[in-house]
Amino acid sequence: MVSIRTLKYYLAVLLSLASLSTIAETQLNASVDRTKIYEIDTLNLTIQCEVDMDFSFGGLMNFGLGQSESPDTNGLERDFEILDQQQSYNMQSINGNSKAKIVWRYSLAPKNVGILEIPAIKYKDAETIPISVTVIEGKAPKNASEPPAIFIEVETDKNEAYVQEQVMYTLRLYTQGLVNGELSEPSSNEAIIEPFGEQKKYYKMAFNQRYEVVERQYLIFPQKSGQLIIDKQTFQGVSLKHGRRTRMKDASDAIELSIKPPAASFSGQNWLPATSLFLNEAWQGETDSLQVGDSVTRKIELSALGLLGSALPPINMPDSPLYKLYTDKPQTDSLLHESGAQAKRTDSFAIVAIKNGDIQLDEIRIPWWDTVNDVERVAVIPARKLSIAINPDLPVHISKPAQVVAEPSQTINPDELDAMNDADKAFKLDKQISAAPNTNHIWQTISGVLFLLWLVTTLYLMKQVRELKDKLEAIPTPKQQTQTEEKTLFNIAINYIKEDDKSMTQAVLAWVELSQRKFNPSITITSLQDIKQLAPSIFEHLNTYEQSLYSSNTSYTYDKNILIEKLKSFRQQSNSEAKKLSKGNKSGSRLKGKTLEPFYQ
Repeated sequence: MVSIRTLKYYLAVLLSLASLSTIAETQLNASVDRTKIYEIDTLNLTIQCEVDMDFSFGGLMNFGLGQSESPDTNGLERDFEILDQQQSYNMQSINGNSKAKIVWRYSLAPKNVGILEIPAIKYKDAETIPISVTVIEGKAPKNASEPPAIFIEVETDKNEAYVQEQVMYTLRLYTQGLVNGELSEPSSNEAIIEPFGEQKKYYKMAFNQRYEVVERQYLIFPQKSGQLIIDKQTFQGVSLKHGRRTRMKDASDAIELSIKPPAASFSGQNWLPATSLFLNEAWQGETDSLQVGDSVTRKIELSALGLLGSALPPINMPDSPLYKLYTDKPQTDSLLHESGAQAKRTDSFAIVAIKNGDIQLDEIRIPWWDTVNDVERVAVIPARKLSIAINPDLPVHISKPAQVVAEPSQTINPDELDAMNDADKAFKLDKQISAAPNTNHIWQTISGVLFLLWLVTTLYLMKQVRELKDKLEAIPTPKQQTQTEEKTLFNIAINYIKEDDKSMTQAVLAWVELSQRKFNPSITITSLQDIKQLAPSIFEHLNTYEQSLYSSNTSYTYDKNILIEKLKSFRQQSNSEAKKLSKGNKSGSRLKGKTLEPFYQ
């Protein structure tokens, strides 16, 4: 048996022999598949290293350790970008001659045009001979005799357009055996560019070859007149053909568009170049039988083909003393149409009738430019008339008549006379007459006759005053009329909430404003922020409702029943505070050291 010590000895001798066996010669060669390329092409560089070696255990170990090293390519990256590199090696022994062969393959993309040089590349004690490569500007013409492995195609639906007019840009990538890659997207500082639709994939014949096509479309909206240049689009990727991975690169042609300023003959304030444009209105509520206290909603929709939603102008509605106007937040959308972008804008107005009379709504005109026929057109909503009638269910305010005047020098107070009996009335009137200077008997007689006539007249007037007073008491005071209007607006707001009408926010604001005028006649509430300090709970629920409508965040939860309860509670508290304030004013008492603050603060 061989001892462990003996095995160690033989192993040491074997390793010593291996260390004495050195590589006799290293041969290093470099070659390229082409020496003349276009700037968008890629170049394949191959470096081969062939070394003599012994086929012993030590030689195998040395080769295994050395093969992991790579050539020095620092100088190569000055003029070329290394897109990919691979390494392979093999060993063979023929007639006792053992050789090892290592191959490095590089996929290169030129960084400049002109005559570029692949410098001498070193590996161990050997180096390659420099290689000159001519890089031509542009791209090679495509032909069926030499079909390209990859190419990009771009086009637009027009070469000339107005400022803000839609231009359709189509980008197609033709490939064979594509594994992965990166395709650029068009961009510009002088235009708005938006993706249009989904990416498409299909197969198409070109150069007698079957290609897989990736198609993307974009909508371009120029923002400046003059020449608009869309730079070339590039692609870098990897294809697999005949079991070999190959780096591919290509670029499209640049696109140049001529952009015209707005037409000089255009008469509108907002330049709207579109394929088509429509203006419509819709009413919610009965407009033919509108009465004081009623509310209707007017929605005006402006839609256009070939424009973005942000380009559509707002629609305004004038104020009127016959109604209160509440403007809802406009809704603006940009939708997809087979012909491009379809823009929609909806302006909504809640109208609450507060006074009877006729309202003349003027014609609405929106000039726009027809890009198909290159002519101005006008979208119109005709003028219309709204009539607000007196609401028989609502009381009409009648001013209290002036006090009854008996004589220029004397005024009868109906309230005072009403509290006396007939004897006291006669005594008081007689006393007023007798208080006058008595100079002679004739005048006393005349005064007595006049007194009797005046007494009869006074008694008749007292009867008329009492009847008139009873009628006046039956007529609502301005305070009672305000209370009726407040109740009407409150009921409108509650109904809007129950029906999930988007005008509910404005209806609630209108009711809160009216209900708080008993504390502050000059109060104005036009937005949610105006009631944030006044009624935090109402603000919180209305704000949640608004967020649920216009925010993409689905975490907002709104409960209409809770909002209704909050409004009822606020109304009850407001009425209670108003009664306390009214009672304090009637008693005439003064607060010492305190100030009675209104409820709306």
